[in-house]
Amino acid sequence: MIVCAYTLDRWDDIVRAVQSLRDQERHPDQIILVTDHNPELQQRAAARFADLEVIPNNEGPGLSGARNTGIAAAREDVVAFLDDDAAAAPDWAATLLSGYRDPRVIGVGGWIEPDWEAGRPGWFPAEFDWVVGCAYTGLPEAPVPIRNMIGANMSLRREVFGAIGGFSQDLGRTGALPLGCEETELCIRAGRHYRDGVILYLPEAVVRHHVGARRGTWRYFLDRCLREGLSKAAVSRMAGPSAALASERAYLCRTIPRALGRTLLPGAGRYPLANLPALLLGVALTALGYLGGRTRQLFLPTPDSAPATGGPAPAVRPGRTALGLLPPLAAALGLWAWSIRHVDVSDLGGFGLPARLPWSYWASVALLLLGFVGAMRRRGRHPLWPAAYTVALLVVQRATSALVYHTLLYAWTWKHIDIIDRLLANGGHVELGDQLGAMAPYDQWVGFFAGNAALIRLLGLNTALSYAAWAPLVSSLVLVVPLYLIFRCFSRDQRLVWTAVWIFFLGNWVGQDYFSPQAFALFLYLGVLAVVLRQFAREGRPGLLAVLDAGYPLGARPRRPLDRRRRTLWTLLLVPVITAIAAAHQLTPVMLAVGLAALCLTRRYRNLWLAALACAIPAAWDLSSALAFFKLQLPQMAQSFGDLLANSEAGGGTTPTGLGPVTISYLDRGLSAGVALLAVAGLLRHPPLRRAGLPLLLLGISPMPMAVANNYGGEMIFRVYLFALPGLAFFAAAALQPGPATRRTVSWGRRTATAPLQRPRTALLNVAVLALLAGAFFPSYYGKDRVNYFPTGEIQLVDRLYTIAPPGSQIIAATPNFPDAYRNYDEYTLWWLSDDDQASNRALLADPAGYLTGQRQTGWIHQQDPKAYSYVILTRAQYADVAMDGLLPPGSVQRIQASLAASPRFRVVLRNADGIVYQVLPPDPGAGATDSAGVTESTGSAP
Repeated sequence: MIVCAYTLDRWDDIVRAVQSLRDQERHPDQIILVTDHNPELQQRAAARFADLEVIPNNEGPGLSGARNTGIAAAREDVVAFLDDDAAAAPDWAATLLSGYRDPRVIGVGGWIEPDWEAGRPGWFPAEFDWVVGCAYTGLPEAPVPIRNMIGANMSLRREVFGAIGGFSQDLGRTGALPLGCEETELCIRAGRHYRDGVILYLPEAVVRHHVGARRGTWRYFLDRCLREGLSKAAVSRMAGPSAALASERAYLCRTIPRALGRTLLPGAGRYPLANLPALLLGVALTALGYLGGRTRQLFLPTPDSAPATGGPAPAVRPGRTALGLLPPLAAALGLWAWSIRHVDVSDLGGFGLPARLPWSYWASVALLLLGFVGAMRRRGRHPLWPAAYTVALLVVQRATSALVYHTLLYAWTWKHIDIIDRLLANGGHVELGDQLGAMAPYDQWVGFFAGNAALIRLLGLNTALSYAAWAPLVSSLVLVVPLYLIFRCFSRDQRLVWTAVWIFFLGNWVGQDYFSPQAFALFLYLGVLAVVLRQFAREGRPGLLAVLDAGYPLGARPRRPLDRRRRTLWTLLLVPVITAIAAAHQLTPVMLAVGLAALCLTRRYRNLWLAALACAIPAAWDLSSALAFFKLQLPQMAQSFGDLLANSEAGGGTTPTGLGPVTISYLDRGLSAGVALLAVAGLLRHPPLRRAGLPLLLLGISPMPMAVANNYGGEMIFRVYLFALPGLAFFAAAALQPGPATRRTVSWGRRTATAPLQRPRTALLNVAVLALLAGAFFPSYYGKDRVNYFPTGEIQLVDRLYTIAPPGSQIIAATPNFPDAYRNYDEYTLWWLSDDDQASNRALLADPAGYLTGQRQTGWIHQQDPKAYSYVILTRAQYADVAMDGLLPPGSVQRIQASLAASPRFRVVLRNADGIVYQVLPPDPGAGATDSAGVTESTGSAP
């Protein structure tokens, strides 16, 4: 029995602790009292306890050093520890020793009862008795294996210390400083070394811990919670976050919610409402301390690696700190910020924004890439560094447009804002199923727009324009979490996981990340998959454990399967998420249902109920709010079903013309093919990956048959690639990882696995491949900005048009590619010439003025409603759209404008450097000539 003491202020407690050991029914073979660098205490204790071994601490000051000194003096098989302010029950020693009858048991701990000097404060919750070093509500009430013991009541076989070393002196108390967790770190080390060993908790082994009046104060409580978080951060650095926080996750998920629930019940008894502030503040301060400690560790030295034996990490080499990873990151962000200060976007060419970016921008991308590969290759890196480089990549990728352009990109973004504005104007009223026009998919899948309308009202804004420009960055950042969680289900190798995240974002050129229902639904889709893969795994030996045996670091630590009640709870929690997906987007719910059905082919992730719900909820939505739309579309869907060639063909807006657009089209398709080929190479290079990653492989393949079902407006091939990209990115990242011949065996927990040996050529391969992907990504993503960017003058022109055009008027344009094209779309008739069939386009170009006045009788609208007119708007973005995408024959917009300018039936009413607006006059040229809508504004020449 070892008792450690440091001050004479606790003399009475020390005497009581020693006496309780003398009074044991099973008398200890050896009692050691260690005094911690206090000569006066040493002399007094040696005189008083002649029958004990009283020795001074010959290591560093603190509880850990004192304990290690006592361990060195111990001669018996079992070493037990008792705090100097605790008293053991008479049967304590016998109860502890009874646990060692099983040879697998390496340690035994017990219950610690608080002995409050001034009585338990009314606000102090029993769930936080760990603050005063005692057992707390939430611990098991029966003998069970546990991760670690509490220091005031713990014992271990002496051989354990010989195998793994003693307590870490980087942790533990020093004097009265309320730090701790040295027992946690030591028990984690012991568990890693003894794979079949058990640390047993026996609640009948009881000690009473004296709690002084000072410890019952708010100041001590809050200080101890904060320092506990700091201690947990230190343990995470030494033992890894997964092991260091295993018990704490259960505590937060079970014990704290139950305590909060009890405090709110009437007649709570021993759980009064007064406990609520301590519960909330205790959790918050502990979390704050942990986050602060983890952040501080970014700049502290990190060990090279953990040895295979699971012992303490080797000493850090002088000068090697994680701070070395900061300069490339800071330099890259600095270069990026400097490079986007003055980028001229007034005259974008066929290659879009990349042709206007300075060399410093590309240097920042190169620095990020090199820094990321270096962080992945460097031993002992902090786990937050890959995340920091990933966030920096997304900032450089997705925030550039928000800062370079002074107006909102993408006609589709403006369209979505127009839908939200209509909802706000109508007081949030949605007419589901009543509209069958071009806007039916938006009126009937209104979840995204209704949610934004509510957000705008909540924030007190007028429109979504104030934040829509940042949607690409935000929607990409939020994807990092579900992607990381999904990839971690199939690999513990951080290099593989983070490289897969990078490949996903470098390969995601499709551009779904703008302010759109697709971006919102994709985040929810990946979130559902992350929950399913991490929470719904069944018992059994999955393929990923077989891969561990084969020598690959694939597969996360096996999770304990959920019981039926918790599986049902998780399923119910996913129902609102699936409903939100079904209400927001047409295609994503189908992809989710297909993906969950594919997972049912695996035993480990089979969940027929969830797959059924993923089918039933969208079907219920489609058969209610969108029934009329589906009735209208059903013949076309039936006609296209099974026509793989036609459905895989790119639709309107994807037939490029000109050197720049054609080159970019080859780059984006080459980028998609490159990621797919890398994924195939990863499967071929790592054969066990085919079995370990089977669920992810199924999720990657499952969207592909959708190309047979429908062409989705010519976008199906791109959407299939988007939903297959997470799986493709993971296997593509595996192609860049070392094979089994370049791996070494290490220990993790109670299993062994392998870690890659990062040779220089492996790092060079990563740099080369990621550089190629990045080189293809930026032109593919930003190459069409000549079409997507709207100058300020164009926005002003459109705004003025809707100001002078009375409700009921007709708006005509070559293409809908101009800002605010759908403003108040329920009040205007919209006619986009590019949507007409080829025969109509030939008639249009033969005589544009005659076609527009005769084919649709635009001039007669004035006769039906004297306040309504027809207007033709031609803008710079429409010129670019036709020139780059081939929506109409080359020169079509110029021919249309020349014909309208020569016709007496068209009059210029608005004009500036970025566009021109014509009013269509009735057959009688004099009719309506004095109407106020005929006022001409000229601020420059037409484009």
